[in-house]
Amino acid sequence: KQWYQRRVRAEINRQIKQLSLKEVLQEGRSMLRYLAIKCFTYGNHDNAESKRYVTFIRDQFISHVLKSSYSYRGTVMALPPGCWVWQLPVLNPTETNNCIFIMNQISERTTNAPSLKEHILLTLLGTIMKDPAYATLRTQEHLGYTVFTGSLRMMNVNFFYMLLQGSHYTPNVMMRRVVEFLQGYRSVLTGLVHNGTAEYGSGEEWFRTTKVEAINHILSRPESQVGMSDYLAEISQSSWPFFNEAEYLLTASRMLKKEDLLTFYDNYIIGNARQLVIQLHGAGYQIDSNVTLPHSHHLISSVKKFKQKLFTVDNQFTWK
Repeated sequence: KQWYQRRVRAEINRQIKQLSLKEVLQEGRSMLRYLAIKCFTYGNHDNAESKRYVTFIRDQFISHVLKSSYSYRGTVMALPPGCWVWQLPVLNPTETNNCIFIMNQISERTTNAPSLKEHILLTLLGTIMKDPAYATLRTQEHLGYTVFTGSLRMMNVNFFYMLLQGSHYTPNVMMRRVVEFLQGYRSVLTGLVHNGTAEYGSGEEWFRTTKVEAINHILSRPESQVGMSDYLAEISQSSWPFFNEAEYLLTASRMLKKEDLLTFYDNYIIGNARQLVIQLHGAGYQIDSNVTLPHSHHLISSVKKFKQKLFTVDNQFTWK
């Protein structure tokens, strides 16, 4: 039996060595065409509506990603320069809720991972803004019943996101208010950095405590690591078996200064940030192409042309 297994392995290796690069790439392209995409949907819709959602996702994104000249590892979804507004109707005709989903690009237009400093600052910002966004937009202004802030990673690029969902106001009112909140929160953040809070008497004490909370959030929830697992895996290989993930992150966070948070906010959230505002219109709310947009925002008039700008391929991984 062992002799037979050795013969089989030897034959497989011989066949592999005879393959040309062209044959390998051609077979890879063929395999991608048969790649299956599975989605989990939940909510007040039946199987037929679920299939419509999956079809929509496939038609909007996946079909473009799986071009035969692309490899998944090298495909990057990155926003073009500027702030953009994408208006869409909800797929469920009985859904009355509107939704504003804002994405701010953090990584540069490359597959290279962002620095550990950016990873920590991104998680730190999502942690800091979660409660104020909820208190302001939901509790005080009643703009929606769902408010989230956080981070996500799509196609090798990191994003800060903010979500607002509700049915009491039009999508345009909700969009303008969320953009205003992000712009106005800069002054709030400045006050926290310089003066702290009632609980933490100085900016230094507040920032030091908040950093620890962000690190604990990263360590306790793997899904919130936004690609950091690959970063840590690479670092750990060079120092195994003495690598301690928690100690490594805490050591790295000590190098961050409170002023770094303001610089991060200026670079990626306001100013010349790359931002996409996805405006979902619920039943009864018509899409208005003449809507008054927030300052410096542009309406996506051609979805097809915009999607063509979203995807690129890093040369390191392109299939020639």
